[in-house]
Amino acid sequence: MLVARRRATVVSEKLNLRHLTQLNERVEAHTQGLLAAGEALAPFAAPRFAQADRDVVFAAAYPLIRSGQPGDARLVLDAFRDAKGLRWPACATP
Repeated sequence: MLVARRRATVVSEKLNLRHLTQLNERVEAHTQGLLAAGEALAPFAAPRFAQADRDVVFAAAYPLIRSGQPGDARLVLDAFRDAKGLRWPACATP
């Protein structure tokens, strides 16, 4: 998946800024394709928040945040608020 490859590229000793730029462009192209779905984006992306793979969750959340639709951003915020995964101590609520 592109998001996983991009994350790995950021810390790679073998890959360089050119590789990262190419992956960023591919991620952006995929994002633009998803944004073209308009109102169909949220029903397509939201079920992926339940996945255990952080890259799948990111790939679903990123275009929703970028959509500019307040309801889409709210879906992402609600999903992260309700997540049952690992929490950073600074973010944990009592």
